[in-house]
Amino acid sequence: MSSNTQGQMGYMIQQTLQNKLRDMNIDREVVSLITQVIVDKNDESINNPTKYIGPRYSKKDIRPLSNKFNWKINTTLEKPLKKVVKDTQLRTFSSAFAA
Repeated sequence: MSSNTQGQMGYMIQQTLQNKLRDMNIDREVVSLITQVIVDKNDESINNPTKYIGPRYSKKDIRPLSNKFNWKINTTLEKPLKKVVKDTQLRTFSSAFAA
């Protein structure tokens, strides 16, 4: 899921909750918190992804998906296989409020 999609979903949830509160005559504001993280571009895990995500796949099933979506697969640690992603260390955290 892209950050754009996540932001849109957050906004829809915010608006839906705000509308429901108004329907119930509850005078409260609802806000979304948008965050961004900055990681060190020299973090070793960028070139060596190790964090497993998603469902498990057999070798037969994961190869076509890996090729199609350019997934990184760690074949040495786990069977059945899973997609791996960067597990970078947080360097900086920033946020902005959206009403």
